[in-house]
Amino acid sequence: MPACYVDRPPIEDDCYQEILRNGGLIRIKAPQGMGKKRLMYRVIDYVEKHNYQTCVLDIQLAGSENLIDTHKFLSWFCVALGKELELSKPLNTDYETNLAPLYKTTDYLKYVLTEFSKPFVLALLNIDLVFEQTKISADICSLLRSWNQKAEAGYDKKFQKLRLIIVHSTEVYGTFDINKSPLHNVGLTVEPKEFNLEQVRCLVKAYCLSWNDTQIKELMDLVGGHPVLVIKAIEQISKGRVTLKKLLNTAHTEAELYGDHLRQHLFQLEENSQLLDAIKKVIISVSPVNLETSIRFKLHRMGLVNLQGNRVTIRCQLYKKYLCDCFGVSE
Repeated sequence: MPACYVDRPPIEDDCYQEILRNGGLIRIKAPQGMGKKRLMYRVIDYVEKHNYQTCVLDIQLAGSENLIDTHKFLSWFCVALGKELELSKPLNTDYETNLAPLYKTTDYLKYVLTEFSKPFVLALLNIDLVFEQTKISADICSLLRSWNQKAEAGYDKKFQKLRLIIVHSTEVYGTFDINKSPLHNVGLTVEPKEFNLEQVRCLVKAYCLSWNDTQIKELMDLVGGHPVLVIKAIEQISKGRVTLKKLLNTAHTEAELYGDHLRQHLFQLEENSQLLDAIKKVIISVSPVNLETSIRFKLHRMGLVNLQGNRVTIRCQLYKKYLCDCFGVSE
């Protein structure tokens, strides 16, 4: 669990209600840095207090070699699941070879569910990496949907124990559209938003900073309510490693607090000329910019822009200052 968590009602209560019901499935989606992982672990912490068994699988750990076809991915999934849960039964990938990988995986999950008397919550982090692979995305979504249906229907008492949490960024993954996939309209979808003024106040208080609203608004004028940026600033200021005044003046430079974060965004932009051209239009415009759908959502997924209908604006002044400096344009 994170050391400090700020509730963003009603998301948490909605998640708690969903995860306790038979067939509960939560889809947490948001751009980078909006606190998806923190919310996931908040829900995990909640169900563990109800004595539920839990397992978090981070798809990043699958490696690119296991994301190229369904069989390889599901073999990794079963092995990783067994190891995380420290189960004794090994996965036998050779048994009944005429059976499809989806069936074999379902059979292995059924074994996993028999090992626990309490409900079992399986959380899949960074599942975007599956959605981006057109050769496997439909199969994996169908598999998750079938598990959810088994859990909801109640005819298979083993699957009644299963609850699912899937965590991903906002949509548009190549040709894959989750809204047209087997997961569309399944379970509860929540989208963590930026912190508001009251939530930042709570965070400031939690870190024992004696700030007034003017100081809080100065920070929010720079980074908005971006959870990762807000928390990092408050943490470092509370430790005396930087002052608010210095942060406000130098945060957009690579040598300061957000240097690694800013460089990562720049590298991603430089790897895609379409994204680079698009963000340049956004930072020099005084009004929301209309972009091609896939470009708009990729920038939103990165957390660089806010969506306003079919148009976008830069998410915060920090990004605008930094990118204007990088590209040699005036704000």
